[in-house]
Amino acid sequence: MVTCRDGKDDAEKRVCSAELQIVQTANNASSVVFSWLIGLNAAGAPVSVLRFPSGVLIGPGVELKLLPKDARKIPFTSCEPARCDAAVVMDDGFMRDAAAAQTAEATIYASDGRGVKFTINMKGYQQGLAAIRK
Repeated sequence: MVTCRDGKDDAEKRVCSAELQIVQTANNASSVVFSWLIGLNAAGAPVSVLRFPSGVLIGPGVELKLLPKDARKIPFTSCEPARCDAAVVMDDGFMRDAAAAQTAEATIYASDGRGVKFTINMKGYQQGLAAIRK
């Protein structure tokens, strides 16, 4: 999903972001258990933010594997009572690997130490990245 916000006036640029969510349904209730947001930072560089519910081990960060490439470590940048964010500026290699991947895996470590893996369908990644750059 791509969302854009127009500037307040002609001098302020339009700001867009792309978001992929993984939703878990249990007991007739749905909750977002993973979000991947892509946007541009103030310098215009693409940034990925991976968002998870709180209750994670901060130290290991997130392991993001853009298959078939090796996992990249992405540090957590903030944690609040309801969520934790890990963020990374996407360099050319990251964007190339993401564009080539059909599937990605994000692994976090719960506060009890067990790994929790999220499988991500990368369909639409290139279109989302192109849309936020317009």
